[in-house]
This record gives sequence, structure tokens and C-alpha cells, in this order.
Amino acid sequence: MDDADKTAIVTHMDEPDQDDRWRTLRTLLAAVGFVLLIACVNVANLMLSRSAARQKELAIRRALGGGRQSASQDSFLPKACCLAFWAASRACFSRSG
Repeated sequence: MDDADKTAIVTHMDEPDQDDRWRTLRTLLAAVGFVLLIACVNVANLMLSRSAARQKELAIRRALGGGRQSASQDSFLPKACCLAFWAASRACFSRSG
């Protein structure tokens, strides 16, 4: 396949005929931001409900003589996994953009 016959047209986004593209781009960006906001709220809600559900389990452990360290170690792993996923996604997005 020969690339010599292919051309590209580059236009500046400030030209008057580009208003529709800007409007579409802003709408798409707003929709993506809204979806990401919903995802973040869902993750925060899941973590909050999970910690609220574990209050009874932690109270029983402490009553049986378990220390704070064992309880904090059990809750550390899911938070560390979320942190690792966040860091990996940030690294991927920073390299691609």
C-alpha cells in the first residue's frame, strides 16, 4: 500500500466552522467526567458500607482479645489493592497522554 496518495487536512479549532466540534467534544468530556464521578462515588460507597458492616466483626474480635493490629491488617489489603490499581491506571494514562 502506497502512502504517497494520502493527504491530511489540518484546521485550527478556533475557526468559526469548528464550533460544532467543540460543542461535541465538550459534551463528550462532560459525559465521561460524570461517569467517572459516579464510579468514584460508587467505590467510596462500597468501601463505606463494607467498613460499616465490619464494625460488628471487629467488636467481637476485640471482645475476644484481638488487638488493633490484626484488625487493621485485615482491612489494609483491600485498600492497598485499590491504591495499587489507582497508581497503575495513573501511570498508564500519564504515559499515553
